[in-house]
Amino acid sequence: MVDNLSVALSIFFLFTKNLIYKLFCQKLSADKKAKKIFDALSPSSKKAYLRWTGSAKREETRQARAASAIEKLLSGKKVPV
Repeated sequence: MVDNLSVALSIFFLFTKNLIYKLFCQKLSADKKAKKIFDALSPSSKKAYLRWTGSAKREETRQARAASAIEKLLSGKKVPV
């Protein structure tokens, strides 16, 4: 049986994941070269970038990590950390 807390947490995580994906895509779309590099990465490397960006608790940190991710992509890093 699913309780209300489980449903609420699932909805929260889906919403948060979607926001992080949108933030990352906005930053990525601003730099065509970085987008091309990101698109060529393996699925696990793409997830690592999204997970690293999204693991920050504060919005300011997520913004900074998204910007830093672009720099890391351009420098050739397949994973952000």
